Amino acid sequence: KKDNEIATNSIRNAAVHCLLSLPITESTVVTYDRKYSVLREGHIEPLFPLVLVAYRQLFWDDMVKYIEENEGFILKVCGNENTTNDLRGRLFELIVIVRFIKSSVVSTSPDTAALPASVDNGRKFESQKLPDPESMQQNTLFIPKNSNFPAIDLILKDGKDVWAVQVHVSEHPDVLPTFRSMCEEAGWFAAFDNINLVYLSPSDEVKNLLGTCIPTPPVRRSKRLKVDGKPIYVSAATIKEFVCLQNIQWTAPATVDDTEPMDT
Repeated sequence: KKDNEIATNSIRNAAVHCLLSLPITESTVVTYDRKYSVLREGHIEPLFPLVLVAYRQLFWDDMVKYIEENEGFILKVCGNENTTNDLRGRLFELIVIVRFIKSSVVSTSPDTAALPASVDNGRKFESQKLPDPESMQQNTLFIPKNSNFPAIDLILKDGKDVWAVQVHVSEHPDVLPTFRSMCEEAGWFAAFDNINLVYLSPSDEVKNLLGTCIPTPPVRRSKRLKVDGKPIYVSAATIKEFVCLQNIQWTAPATVDDTEPMDT
């Protein structure tokens, strides 16, 4: 059993090297699955492009399982006053994504930007652009693979309506101009009847930091930046407004300093 564990860890490390194109050093354990990868010029390289796809899916599945099983610990990290807002936001975003994937109910409240009641599955996409409307399945959560995807963090589709969600834990810049350009490029205005941009925060305190991002007077849904007569609906929501997020035990940090690293 111990030998199997060592071999599994070695293969996992090799998969990380393969995905990130990391160089093999003298201290690196050169154990890898020779059916799917090869050692070439000091790097582990995939024999087939689909190997990288499989590796990414493996790590994603592991991460989803870890977040689901250790949400309480992750929330404690988020509540640590020395955790940077960047890390806090990424962890909160992952919790939200996993909750959406694992829950059969997203929202039943008509006030929550009319979000779909359920999500059947989650699907990741590669591009830095919005997905082609023709390729988007119904009741599916679309998640960008790239952590630096512009403007939004996840997408929900239901019929001819689509919701783009920006998850945030602190003050956030207005992403609407960028998102509008992305919608034009992807052909979303022609494909969808209603396009929604939702800012999702863990608390009312964070939600209130949005300022000019949300139209005034404050309403849940307001038409902004019309293109060809079609508006983008902009709204702000908190986890209290989502059935699958309501019991997240979010605790705001006592103080937040983006210059300080997290205690380890």
